Amino acid sequence: MKAVLDPLAHIPGVRLAALISVDGVPIATAEATREGETASMIDQDEELNSYTALAAGWLADVTRSCSQLSWDSPLRAVLQATHGTLVLHNAPGAIVLAVLERGVPYEELRVPIEGAIGRMQRLLRRSVPEPPAPLPSQAEVAPAAPVVREEARKGSQA
Repeated sequence: MKAVLDPLAHIPGVRLAALISVDGVPIATAEATREGETASMIDQDEELNSYTALAAGWLADVTRSCSQLSWDSPLRAVLQATHGTLVLHNAPGAIVLAVLERGVPYEELRVPIEGAIGRMQRLLRRSVPEPPAPLPSQAEVAPAAPVVREEARKGSQA
């Protein structure tokens, strides 16, 4: 999953890209490496857990609100704050989360996030083997030998 999120994390202005479950558990993360930043692993882990919990709870609230209006659940959600922007995009069975630095336009991240979701789906399709077919294919069936009936032999001899 790192190969899915790394291109997203290397976009200028993206601080963090993560794939999280719908209940807020981090599945995979990719952080942009910046010069001069030295945060401890404990601080980064707490920050990631805070982002994922906030994102999952907020998206669940928005989805519940939309369902009462008979609208579809939101595909994208953006939360702009004074210190940055939180961008969420629903993927099948997960949520793609991106944290942007202050002043970075979130609209520029729409195509890269959809590209990351496409890469994730291709990766998952390749890793799941195809189920066996209910009937054997032509290549698997051996050709049967011709059946000669006794009656046909007797009729041709007479």
